[in-house]
Amino acid sequence: MSETLQIVATLAAAEIVLTLAPDAVTRRVAAAGLGRRDAGTAFLVGRWLAGLLAAALALATLGSLVETLPAAARRLALLGAVRLAVLGVAAVRRAFADTDALAPQPIAAADALRHGFRSTLAAPATAAWWLAAFAVTGAWDLDASARLVVVLALPSLAAAWTALRAHALRADPAAPPSSLAV
Repeated sequence: MSETLQIVATLAAAEIVLTLAPDAVTRRVAAAGLGRRDAGTAFLVGRWLAGLLAAALALATLGSLVETLPAAARRLALLGAVRLAVLGVAAVRRAFADTDALAPQPIAAADALRHGFRSTLAAPATAAWWLAAFAVTGAWDLDASARLVVVLALPSLAAAWTALRAHALRADPAAPPSSLAV
C-alpha cells in the first residue's frame, strides 16, 4: 500500500471511529429534523461546509508551520496524538452513556444552516481535530490531489455518518446511543 493511501485510510478510519457514538451535534441534527426534516438537513449541510473550510485551512496552515518551525510541528504532532487519544476515549464513553429522549425543536432551515456552520467553525475542537489528525499522519506532505481528496472526503464522511445516526435517532428518539454505535 502506498504511503499516500495509508495516510488517507488512516484519516478516514480515525474519522469513523471518532464519530461512532452519537454526540450532541448528532442529537441536534436529529432534534431539528424531528421538528422539520429540512432543518435537520440544513444544519448538517452547514456543518459539512464548515468542515470543508476548517480542513482546508488546517491542511494549508500546517504545511507552512512544518516548513518554518519544524520543532513546533513535532510538538504539535505529539499533542495531536494525545488529543486523538482523548477524543477516542470520549467517543467510547459516549457510546455507553445513557441520554434523554429528543425533544423536537422547530427551526427554520436557513437558521439551521447558519447554526450548523457557525457552531462547527467556532468550536476549538474542530481546529484541534484537523490540526492533530494532519500533524500525526503527515497529511500536510501529500501532493495536491491527495490533499484535495482528504479535504473533500473526511468532512463528507463525517456528514454522511452523522446523517445516518440522526436518521436512526429520529426513528427511535429514546434509543440509547450504544444501540446506534454499530
